[in-house]
Amino acid sequence: MENGSWERASARRVSSNSAGFSEMLDWLQAFGLRPDQVRIGCEPTGGWCAETLVAFLERHGYRVSWLQNWALHERRRLAIGKQTKTDALDARLIARLLYERDCHGQTKGFLGRPPRTTDGLRLLVRNRARLVVQRTRYRLQLTQIQDILFPELKDFFKDSNTGPAARRLLELYPTPANIAAASEEELFDLIARQAHSHIHGARIGELQRLARGSAGLTAGLEPVLQTQRWLLENLRRVDEQVDDLEETILSVVESWPESQRLVLDSFPCMSKLRQAVLIAMMGDISGFRHDGQLRKLFGWYPETRSQGRAFSAST
Repeated sequence: MENGSWERASARRVSSNSAGFSEMLDWLQAFGLRPDQVRIGCEPTGGWCAETLVAFLERHGYRVSWLQNWALHERRRLAIGKQTKTDALDARLIARLLYERDCHGQTKGFLGRPPRTTDGLRLLVRNRARLVVQRTRYRLQLTQIQDILFPELKDFFKDSNTGPAARRLLELYPTPANIAAASEEELFDLIARQAHSHIHGARIGELQRLARGSAGLTAGLEPVLQTQRWLLENLRRVDEQVDDLEETILSVVESWPESQRLVLDSFPCMSKLRQAVLIAMMGDISGFRHDGQLRKLFGWYPETRSQGRAFSAST
């Protein structure tokens, strides 16, 4: 550390499983030092793998110090310059920061407690986003099918011809002919009572007039109807998965410190799901040195608007 040779120290790579952890433990014990004589540092960006490794080391008597992300970035900039970031380079820099703390009392950049992980919440939020994208794709495809079978349906369901009420209708009455042949009482019960769309339930007569005069395809329907059934079934499953994920996400958010949730609640147009996205993105708030670092992560910046003599600021 004193002559600068630490910058060229070799770095070891181990597998994140029991064999790799045992290999690392053998390597540490080969130095002939007691666990309390060994200094180990970890940057809180390794996800669950880092937590597994730290727990293994602590079970064998080693103490692990957590560093803040900005401390490692700052040390890399000061000591190395704009050199390409690598895992080996970061390992050397972590060792250097541990040395400076123990030998020179420089404790800035170390976390006083293990970081609060958001890996699970981040995984849930990302999976929900993927499901929402998939649901949107299915709904667009269902719209294409409707343009073939019942193009006038979008004139009846003006807000969304792939919403719950429209899909429930198509599940039981897949063609205009089926809708035209049904009784008004059956259609009203389906749309108003089962699908809870009372506005559309009051217009059953209009729906049947559109069905009787539809310009939709009437021959060779089976392949199209099979596709429509498949899309409706998958949309139902995706809706259930999204609902289930959202319940899980909300329960995870409720376990987050109330003091931080109160701050997020103060944001305009904030919801629990938006809270989950922000928490999953920023992770443990203690990892930021100041508010500017958090704003940089989110891409937030101040914006001034003026109208006449009135001014307002927003981000």
